[in-house]
Amino acid sequence: MNSTKKVVFAAGALLLGPGSLPAQPATTAEAGLIGRRHAGLDFTYDHYNSAVIDYAFGAAAALNLPVNRTIDLSFRYDLSHTNDSNYGLNHNALHATVLTYRRNEYGNAYFAGTLGQSWNRLKTFGVLSRDDDALWALSTGYEIPVGAVTAINARLSYGDAFRRNKKTLRYRLEANHWFSSDFAGVASVSYNQVKNAPDTLLYTAGLRWAR
Repeated sequence: MNSTKKVVFAAGALLLGPGSLPAQPATTAEAGLIGRRHAGLDFTYDHYNSAVIDYAFGAAAALNLPVNRTIDLSFRYDLSHTNDSNYGLNHNALHATVLTYRRNEYGNAYFAGTLGQSWNRLKTFGVLSRDDDALWALSTGYEIPVGAVTAINARLSYGDAFRRNKKTLRYRLEANHWFSSDFAGVASVSYNQVKNAPDTLLYTAGLRWAR
């Protein structure tokens, strides 16, 4: 089955639910990040739409730990910063995610739940303010092998803060590629719709090391 047919069948399966496909081993066991123990480092660029702050550069550290054949536990720490003469932002966040997946001949269909904490410092004309809150998110998606060592991961997430109204809908598309059995590259783009706040585009590029 060629890559185009794989994407079409996987998209249909995502709409019908993971149970719509037979539970068979994936055709490409080496492709993808789900179900593999790995650590990584990312660099990020966040572009804000119609905001007083145009952009922020950042970095992130990630760790993925398979619990069993259907569950992954992952941790991620993010930081970003931007500054000009009138406005500045320092953002830090720590997240923990439990992801459950079902492997079949088209890839990995999955659902995930995330809990996290963010710490933000905003400077406005020299005046500093803080915006700290606990966060949660629910996600669903599909990681689809498109070659022996390459996969595409499409994810839809919805999240919010516990104390403030920060409802966020995120559309994320990722490509990952294993250059060797223990070294991979990752690139992604996310579009984030935030209630009562500017939308953002987040670009990410990073590396993964199998452990």
